[in-house]
Amino acid sequence: MSVMTQPTTVPNTGNSYPGMNTPMLQQYQSIKEHHQDAILFFRLGDFYEMFGDDAIHASSILKLTLTGRGKDENRVPMCGIPFHAAQSYIDTLVQKGYKVALCEQVEEAQQGKGLTKRDVVKVVTPGTHLSAPTSNARRSWIMALAAQAQGVGLSIIDYSTGCFFAYEVATLDDAYAEIHRLAPKELLCPFDTALPDQLSAMSVTHWPICRDDVATDSLCRHFKVSSLQSFGLQPMSLAIPAAWAALEYVQHTQKNSCDHITRCQPYHTQSVCHLDAQTLAHLDILPLVDSDQDDRSLFHVMNQTQTALGERCLLEWLTQPSLDLPTIEQRYDDIDSLNHSLRHREELRNVLSQVNDIERVLTRVLANYNNPRDIKALMSSLEQLDNIQRILQDIPGQSFERMTADIRQFLNQYNESLIQYCLNAFVEELPATIREGQVFKDEFSSELAELKLTFKDIKEWIHSLEGREREATGISSLKVSYNKVFGYYIQISNAHQSNVPDHYIRKQTLTNAERYITPELKEKEIILLNGEDQQIALEQTLYTELTQHIQQHIEPIQTMAQIIGRLDCLLGLAILAQENKYSRPTLCQSDTPFLHISESRHPVLDQKPAVTMIPNSLTMDFDDSRFWLITGPNMAGKSTLMRQIALIVIMAQAGSFVPATSLSMSLVDQVFTRIGANDNLYDGQSTFMVEMLETAAIIHQATRHSLILLDEIGRGTSTYDGMSLAMAISEHIHDQIQARTLFATHYHELTDYAESMTGFQNGTMSISDSQGQLIFHYTLKKGIANKSYGIHVAKMAGIPTPIIDRASDLMDELASPTTNQSSENNQLSLWT
Repeated sequence: MSVMTQPTTVPNTGNSYPGMNTPMLQQYQSIKEHHQDAILFFRLGDFYEMFGDDAIHASSILKLTLTGRGKDENRVPMCGIPFHAAQSYIDTLVQKGYKVALCEQVEEAQQGKGLTKRDVVKVVTPGTHLSAPTSNARRSWIMALAAQAQGVGLSIIDYSTGCFFAYEVATLDDAYAEIHRLAPKELLCPFDTALPDQLSAMSVTHWPICRDDVATDSLCRHFKVSSLQSFGLQPMSLAIPAAWAALEYVQHTQKNSCDHITRCQPYHTQSVCHLDAQTLAHLDILPLVDSDQDDRSLFHVMNQTQTALGERCLLEWLTQPSLDLPTIEQRYDDIDSLNHSLRHREELRNVLSQVNDIERVLTRVLANYNNPRDIKALMSSLEQLDNIQRILQDIPGQSFERMTADIRQFLNQYNESLIQYCLNAFVEELPATIREGQVFKDEFSSELAELKLTFKDIKEWIHSLEGREREATGISSLKVSYNKVFGYYIQISNAHQSNVPDHYIRKQTLTNAERYITPELKEKEIILLNGEDQQIALEQTLYTELTQHIQQHIEPIQTMAQIIGRLDCLLGLAILAQENKYSRPTLCQSDTPFLHISESRHPVLDQKPAVTMIPNSLTMDFDDSRFWLITGPNMAGKSTLMRQIALIVIMAQAGSFVPATSLSMSLVDQVFTRIGANDNLYDGQSTFMVEMLETAAIIHQATRHSLILLDEIGRGTSTYDGMSLAMAISEHIHDQIQARTLFATHYHELTDYAESMTGFQNGTMSISDSQGQLIFHYTLKKGIANKSYGIHVAKMAGIPTPIIDRASDLMDELASPTTNQSSENNQLSLWT
């Protein structure tokens, strides 16, 4: 699960510093008043400066020297960073949950005409931060919440990729559950929305939510459509205001129209198997953020993809397993086809390894990051489509035929006019930014080529000047150099000052040398620098035109990115299945839920060389074994087995083959887990309270088509309290919900239920007790564990022998008929 960022606030600088009375600082102050929740980077020349409380705050976080402007009581705290190095500082602040408002000069500085006009050109926030493209599967969700009496509208938007969804839930509690599940980078909500304490760690922005009709009109204008009906959003009167709030927030902070966000899709919860935040965490579906235990997650062991596009597709399939049987079966067919085309599969793998994160690179290009390398990376990735379609056309299957046709159509339309056009524009070695020019080939623009010709001779003259002057003066150490401050100059060491020609004009004195210029060099320098300035301006214009050209083809590029992502994900699943001898599941839709699995293996543990997996089989038939009560000692593998079954179910409905000899089952609509808990001290919730809250959520939401995993329910309170709850909960699930359930417990008394409940099955993890030594077989079998073996496990853990002996004596006393007579009567009364 993603870790939610800590709330960060930037104190209002206000007018708390008397020294903020100069025209420049008043300009700063007026801009800051509109961005109180952000640290303001105020552009002064080649630096971003921060003042007042912003400076105090930022200097501490960024390890900058805190200086000041003015004296004594008029001194205003101040710190700054070089403009060219700002990105790393922005990264640090945003990663800690802060917003950064970038204030630039929006007109040329002119002497004698007052202050240069400045304004905020972008606000970088945790949800809109576009760092360098990385292989990162996680979505950077921004979520908007619009609560009304009849329900709650939700919207999520990933600015970095243009992914945009809207949907509705019944209550605020349902909305809070979605927030926990998706862990957005930012949450937008109305000013009057009171958030629960457990969401206090989020980055929250209060944002106005407008009326449904206003939001509809605004979204239609953005998407350039007359109605939202084509998106399937028309009936979602609660979600549409949330959708516009999310998009408006992104447009406001990024100061652009966000044209790469080309559609808003309805998210239909009924079409996917629901996995809540607890289930995702308990089953280790996703790697922990900033964790060195990434290899514990299901995503890690299944991720055989070559691209970030494929990673995000896999992440989506694992966290939202499908309930659409044709979709699942199509994925199975595609995996089969790929594994019957091994040569083509390996060729595809090699080609895909050369594809960048098209979605995020496209966003960076359109967001005016002015990095020519991004355009080249984008077009080089699209150039690989030709190789992809060439390989795909030889792989049988309807999916691959459709992919081939779509790619071929794209290439026919855009290969020459877009891909090759952009690639042919650039020089081979591109600079990091457009600011210095030297980006375009001469042949790309006749105007550029002609401009360069006007000062080509001057460049050659300056280039040969050093050799000519050395020969003319006889000074072999003479150098001709250039810097931005002094321009071109001739440098001669002090040892040769007597040989300096009379027509040299002193320009700068150094410790060991003098710098000179000649009238002719100065004249040519002026012509050259003016020409180079014109070249840079022209190249910037050409670059803008190129990005505008790309902007006209956003949707087809995004479609190609989705095809590549899906293909890469399927390819990874095929490799996973073939290398690990996974089998194809058999799924169906049935009113009578069932699950049959033979010789299953834990998908994560099976990848660890040091772990020997014992295959396990399980039958869950509605009439006689839909509810398994599993007993046995700790360390016998109860929890591992339950997680194993749940992970395999999730893999199957994600469209993956599974680590088992066979699996047949009816579709599972939700997977619920109650495995382990920690005290939530900050919310005043004990382990037992967390356990009961999670169990209550399961009971209220589960259906007969769900899969429920319960581990040690009731152990956090007294024996009779816990046993009574465990019995009542088991009874309710069996009789009322009727879901497929695995219930691990140490309450052996519950095993008597098997005699009175038709769908109840007792199971135990097989062990051997040989002369007081436990041998774990890690195999599930029908039957009942005759005791918990707690003392044996304590001995294995290293508890000192005197304590073990004393515990054994106490156990014998407590187990005696005399001691236990009244206790047994109390227990029996619970069942009558």
